[in-house]
Amino acid sequence: MKKYRKVLTTIFLATIIIGANILNVQAGSVTLSFNGPDTVKVGDNITLTVSAYDISGLTNGLATAQGDLLFDESYLEYVSFKQASSKLSVSYGTKTKRFVALGMGGEYVPTKDDLFNITFKAKQIGTTTLNIKDVVIGDTKAIIHSSNIMEKKVNIVGEDNIPPSTTDKTTTTKPKKKLPTTSKQDDGQNSDNTLKNLFVDNGKMSPAFSKDTLSYNVVVPKDVTKLDLKYITNDSKAVVKIEGNSNIGENSIVKIIVTAENGEVRTYTLKVTKSNSNSSNRLILLNVKEGSLKEKFDSDKYEYSITVPQRIKKLTIDAIPEQKDAKVEIIGNRNLGKGGSVVLIRLTDKNGYHSYYRLNVKKSNVVTLFGIDIRYLLLILVILFFLFWLLLLLLGKRKKEEKEVESTTLEARVEDDPLFDDVVTKDEIIEAIEKRDPKLLKMLLTQEEANRLKDEIRNKETTDPYDEVVTKREIIDAIEKRDTQKLKMLLTQEEANRMKEELKKRDERE
Repeated sequence: MKKYRKVLTTIFLATIIIGANILNVQAGSVTLSFNGPDTVKVGDNITLTVSAYDISGLTNGLATAQGDLLFDESYLEYVSFKQASSKLSVSYGTKTKRFVALGMGGEYVPTKDDLFNITFKAKQIGTTTLNIKDVVIGDTKAIIHSSNIMEKKVNIVGEDNIPPSTTDKTTTTKPKKKLPTTSKQDDGQNSDNTLKNLFVDNGKMSPAFSKDTLSYNVVVPKDVTKLDLKYITNDSKAVVKIEGNSNIGENSIVKIIVTAENGEVRTYTLKVTKSNSNSSNRLILLNVKEGSLKEKFDSDKYEYSITVPQRIKKLTIDAIPEQKDAKVEIIGNRNLGKGGSVVLIRLTDKNGYHSYYRLNVKKSNVVTLFGIDIRYLLLILVILFFLFWLLLLLLGKRKKEEKEVESTTLEARVEDDPLFDDVVTKDEIIEAIEKRDPKLLKMLLTQEEANRLKDEIRNKETTDPYDEVVTKREIIDAIEKRDTQKLKMLLTQEEANRMKEELKKRDERE
């Protein structure tokens, strides 16, 4: 037991040490707040936005945020949840009431961002408060626990817009007051026609984007004929139309027209001028070790798709620029998500112009083991099992046939082989011993014993002056008893008998 405790303690300490090297707890802070209406009627829905801002103490900005929502279910009933951040993947557990925001593609919230929208239904008149507890904020290298929570009070009023009564419960008639106006019009359609973000990937835009700033200057290389635009609307139902973004020349105008759900229009204007330098932001090679690009690589093609195994968390990318002095950066290539991720390859030339190659990464549904499709492994195992079973069957059949042949051979030897006649030689007995054939040896010894009895009877009838018989039985006994001295004497006597036999035959001839 002590030994196991030591092993477990060692593993535990090693885990702490490794974990400490990966994720450090450090000082820092972030402010979480609820944004939305302060008043709602009984039976109506109210949507609040949870936002993060005033982030400090993190190297690259906010990449993960977790916390438990606190609200009184006697006043508010959960209705729905919607992700609000374009940079963080946000989820919410309706039973645990805990939200989790993760930068699945290595994204960060540098200063401020909306995390998610949550909608409640007002159940009864009164004032209720929303809060957040057990907050964990961090990036990919550190976490912080110091967070400022801005709680939210919501007034739930009746159909006549009368605010909730005070603690004295006296019913006093108060003048009706209008609810705070929202972005919704009387017809229920949203009037938000603003952009949340706007990027020009192949040009330099000034001033910095703001949703309320409508005019911008964009400088592009002289060989650029189209702006590479990326934008996000604040309202998902708003429609964007681009005008003037084809075959742009010197002093061109590109318009981004945003139409809200209710039809209101807002136009962002980009005044394009060209520099004297050409853009050299192209790749001559793009290769991913973990898989093959579905589309054939072309320097002028900037978007590709690739499917990789589920276990892959990071791609190994070879990206060689056309110009040696161009800077290559890989963005979003960490902790690739299960569903899909986007990895960007940003090239920056010596003049500061950018271009982006986009990899749409999808995780395969096929499970692999040692890099091999698990379905093929199962098929191989089935085939091996079948071959193993067939081999056992063949070996069993062969063994059975050998036994039958051995039995038949033994019977044939007993019936036809002259070894089993009345004469049993020493060589036959020694051969049976060497072959470790107990059945044959027993037969030979039985026959030899019969021969010995016959010899005794024969010796009684006739005598031979040269006969000092050494029987095979005596030789076998000496071998079985490992009596080397007796065996040597018997063999010497047998040799003497042989010489006597030769002398006898010579005398007979003379």
